[in-house]
Amino acid sequence: MYLLFTLLASFAAFAQVGDDLFYVSGIDMGVDLHSIIRLEKTSKRSAVEKVTAELMYYPADTWRQNSRIVTTLPPAEFTGDSYKFSWDDVEEDSLYYKLSAEVESFNRYRPVTMKTDFPIPEVEPELEEYLQITEKIDIDEDIIELASSLAEGEDDLFSVVFNLAQWTNSEIEYDLNTFTAQASQKASWVLDNRQGVCDEITNLFIAMCRSLGIPAKFVSGISYTNSDLFDEDWGLHGWAEVYFPGTGWVPYDVTYGEFGYIDAGHIKFKDSVDSDKSATKFTWKSYDTDLVAEKLEIDVSVKKVGAHLPENIDAQVSFLNTDVMFGSHNLIEVHIRNLKSQYITTELVLTYPREITILNQDRKQIFLRPKEEKTLYFIVKVADGLNPDYIYTFPTAITTSFNSTFVGSFNAKSTGAGFSYDKIMQLYDQKKDEETKVYSKNIDVVCDFEKKVLVGNSIRFECILKNTGNVNLKDLQACLEEKCTGIDALLISQSSLLEFVYSFDSLGIKPVSLSIRSDDIAHTDIFEIEVIDQPKLVLSEIIHPDAVKYDEPFDISFDLGKESVASPKDITIEFTFNQNLYNWFLDELNSKKTFRLELEGGQIYNIENEFRILITYSDGSGNSFTEEEKFSILMDNPTTIERIKMFLNKLGQRLERFLEKNIV
Repeated sequence: MYLLFTLLASFAAFAQVGDDLFYVSGIDMGVDLHSIIRLEKTSKRSAVEKVTAELMYYPADTWRQNSRIVTTLPPAEFTGDSYKFSWDDVEEDSLYYKLSAEVESFNRYRPVTMKTDFPIPEVEPELEEYLQITEKIDIDEDIIELASSLAEGEDDLFSVVFNLAQWTNSEIEYDLNTFTAQASQKASWVLDNRQGVCDEITNLFIAMCRSLGIPAKFVSGISYTNSDLFDEDWGLHGWAEVYFPGTGWVPYDVTYGEFGYIDAGHIKFKDSVDSDKSATKFTWKSYDTDLVAEKLEIDVSVKKVGAHLPENIDAQVSFLNTDVMFGSHNLIEVHIRNLKSQYITTELVLTYPREITILNQDRKQIFLRPKEEKTLYFIVKVADGLNPDYIYTFPTAITTSFNSTFVGSFNAKSTGAGFSYDKIMQLYDQKKDEETKVYSKNIDVVCDFEKKVLVGNSIRFECILKNTGNVNLKDLQACLEEKCTGIDALLISQSSLLEFVYSFDSLGIKPVSLSIRSDDIAHTDIFEIEVIDQPKLVLSEIIHPDAVKYDEPFDISFDLGKESVASPKDITIEFTFNQNLYNWFLDELNSKKTFRLELEGGQIYNIENEFRILITYSDGSGNSFTEEEKFSILMDNPTTIERIKMFLNKLGQRLERFLEKNIV
């Protein structure tokens, strides 16, 4: 019986109404920024001649957003980088100010289409300030050492920046504790404490970029969030922009895991060299009066939402084995293809049923070069102790950063291929090695072997290797598990015959791996062999009386079972005593069965009577086997009359047999 297990989270639930803002082409919205200034008089002579509030934070007009300031209350003066609100001869205890804007944001890429060399050969003079150490974006020896280790061996700038962003995203915990929320910390503090909020996490990322000679700036703005950590959906936020020669400034929101792009829910206010910049600046001319500025409030009203973004990648979900046994490990293979002619990053999240345990990680950030293909692997383990009467079908899904979902499934049952942890890790390493070798796909392997073998017996593998590429392959090593042989050369379009002899010392479906290795290739195939034993019937629990009375009924019963994994077939059971015969026939025996006969004392005619159970069966391949058991039952103190009856019964059966043989 099949049992289909649905995922813990329904695939349809991934695209909820609010979440859609992350995946749309654009958002039209109204943005209001407002606050209150409190004027606290300290004496009866208090007087306020003038108050000004300069608002440096407001929606900017950029390549990915169109902004229009609609109103300011009270009317404000635009100074070039701020809106200045002014009040003269103030008599009120509080002053309210507000800026309203209409914003149209777009989920646009500033695409990196070609490889950019790393290290950057030369930084333009106007970008030098974005390499500097600042108060919050400090650079100490630990930051330099970490950034250098993440960049070591790389010559592609996009790859380096991705490594820095990925490390920061995964290793620095987002933590809204009082200390970091109220006072922004330096990059070095964030690295030491491995925690921070958005601006602090961004500080560390920018510091690592700058330590490697990569220009990076801090961006202040607002963003949409659906996190339970926040009471409001929109709030102040900080992210980074990194400079790519020949492309320009490319956004990176390390906190959100958006590398090389940001979603349409990000509204930029301003960028700066350092993160420690105030949103507002206040001045006042007064006598015996203190000024207290309340928090800047932000209200966002979404008016229109664009279409769902098309997917940037295509993915296929497959498995090392589509049928495994309970308790086995398995390898989920996700093959990804970049559909764009530009660098793409995405987070892949694996969703799976509760009966499966993920052993490495259930989410991975990756980047793909233009049109590049990659394969990622997730190691899973199926639970033990599932119902052996069912075959479980486990769906697994991969969801991308753009909310596209790709689904596959594999089966688990009580009997199937079993992969231990050590075996699956060996195959995992082989698969990863295969991805890095240039000519791995240029080997074609076809093997011939028996699919079933008796435990302890040997099986012969005959495999033909063919070079299907345009490069001569040399110094290959072919291994069937631990049995290896060398091939000096495999020339273009040529084939080579490999022969292996292998035996198995335990029962079950055994996965066997054949690996072909050289400096240029890594190729692995998995074969399944069913290791079986000879069928073995067991006759047990023979229950019978030791003696019976002539005129009394009696019962005889016995059990028939198996002590082998293989099931006996074509079973014939013959039960005989004196000249009586009872028989049964079974096509196959998979579980214990009980046989029972109800007899009369008058059916036996000797003082001591022999009973015989003869069983014949086969393995289904032409081999036959027999089992036999005998026992005796006595006639208990028969009377003279009973003895005469027993003699007549015996005589009558002999006469009956004579007539059967001589009368046609």
